[in-house]
Amino acid sequence: MSKFRYLRNTTILVWFLVVVFALFYFFLHPEQFTAVYIADTLRRYNRYIIALFLIVSVARAFVLIPSTPFVLAGVLLMPETPTTSLIISMLGIAISCTLIYFFSEALNFRAFFLRHRPDSLHRIARLLRGPSGFFYLVFWSFFPAAPTDLACYVAGTIQMPFFRFLAAICLGELVICSLYVYLGRGLWDFFL
Repeated sequence: MSKFRYLRNTTILVWFLVVVFALFYFFLHPEQFTAVYIADTLRRYNRYIIALFLIVSVARAFVLIPSTPFVLAGVLLMPETPTTSLIISMLGIAISCTLIYFFSEALNFRAFFLRHRPDSLHRIARLLRGPSGFFYLVFWSFFPAAPTDLACYVAGTIQMPFFRFLAAICLGELVICSLYVYLGRGLWDFFL
């Protein structure tokens, strides 16, 4: 086994174990993944709050934790400047999506899917590369129940054109995050 293959396999194993641990922790301690808890935790480091918020927004994607509580935490962290919260959330999403896209290609998930699920991979590849693939990805990233991070892994695996992928993801996420930030802020004020 070559050094690169060994490194790739080790990286996949470590990533898989981190994801399993994170999801296990997520389901055991859901109270720690609420917008209020995340905002309170980040407030302890008030001096570095924007940098930490961005880092956490990027890192959460690698363990497949949804971005929604983090976007809402941004609203709580920066209540006077919801646009700043939206910009940082979108920047975090764009960076994490880019990293996931290239991470899936570098780890050669394509070979794995071709070996185990070739029909599914070809069907999704045709769909995303087709004329309506852009809009399908916009809807996928906008729809709250669909995991956007999974779309990033799939797009990287099928080698969807990068800028088309990123534009679709950012457009869908911009719509849903804007709703979270501006409506979430209004609802938060209403209930408090």
